[in-house]
Amino acid sequence: MAIKHTRTHTVTVTETELLGNIANYRIFEWYSNSRVDFYITAGLIEIVSGKPQFIGTDGAVVLLRRYEEADFFKTLSFGDEVAISSEVVSVGEHSIKFEHEVRRGEELIARAYSLHVYVDPQFGKKPIPETIKSKIFEGN
Repeated sequence: MAIKHTRTHTVTVTETELLGNIANYRIFEWYSNSRVDFYITAGLIEIVSGKPQFIGTDGAVVLLRRYEEADFFKTLSFGDEVAISSEVVSVGEHSIKFEHEVRRGEELIARAYSLHVYVDPQFGKKPIPETIKSKIFEGN
């Protein structure tokens, strides 16, 4: 079973539109932040000079390829408290698929899946090392 990372967040006024509801694109920002937290929790990223860097990958990185099946079930407003979770649902030879959810209490607000590819900047797509796979499923 993969590690599941959850972070909490309070909707800010700058994340809302004129009518007071959240701008849905903000949720994708939350997913990105939650995913970076996931990588840190798993021991895959460290912060170097204020930037997240993958550990022990010889310069290779995991890049977002696309979001899939993004669904918005309910709206959020200024001051709402939410939990944003990221969990790996599958690991292929070259890719990792995450499930992201936003919940207000037990209520599911939004869900999306994102696909990420393991890439060497010099040589392109490459197989995900077993060390990364084991950290995804076991952590540090």
